[in-house]
Amino acid sequence: KDTQNIKNELKKVISSIPEHKLRELVFQLALEDVSLANRIYTQYSNTCGEQQLLYLKKEVDRIFNQYSDRYDYIAYREMFDFVEELDAFLTEKVSPLVDKDLLMQAFELTNYVFYCIGNQDMDDSNGGGDEIAQHCYELWISILDKANEEERKQMFQWFIEHQKGYVFDYMQEYIEEILMEEFQNEDMLREKLAVLDKEIQTMEANRNSRALE
Repeated sequence: KDTQNIKNELKKVISSIPEHKLRELVFQLALEDVSLANRIYTQYSNTCGEQQLLYLKKEVDRIFNQYSDRYDYIAYREMFDFVEELDAFLTEKVSPLVDKDLLMQAFELTNYVFYCIGNQDMDDSNGGGDEIAQHCYELWISILDKANEEERKQMFQWFIEHQKGYVFDYMQEYIEEILMEEFQNEDMLREKLAVLDKEIQTMEANRNSRALE
């Protein structure tokens, strides 16, 4: 009841603020809070340039820095809040870009979050890292569903080039799965087979080299 009263009182005060004063207040708050500024940009702007992408990536960096210790490790006790905040970033800052068809920008940000979570040293016994990786995977699917042919080609090349060594081994499965499930035209299938053949040749060469030692 007290909480509802506070909300009602706050709503009453805000509704009494002149519009120009309210805009100035929002502007000043956004200058002081990068998360709020990014939320305003992604929800109310129809563009997302390089500078804005940089600000959004800095917010991701801030989240990781906030919850990691001086050894760059995120302990179990920090994981719940860390995952919740990172999940909110994907929902509130990346999904709106997809909704507005700013697909390459959404793709770049999703890839950045995936890279950061896929290289973070942390106690992931509660599965929080996988939860974020799964959210990234779902965003990839949403982006690909709306992408045109040229955009899909660019994204396909990104996944091909980042199959190995981009994130920890268990996270690589997300890239492998999306390559297997989402890119099925003849040219892409041919390129996937070529990559697989090259991997087989490399494995055989390494095996033969070890046999000769």
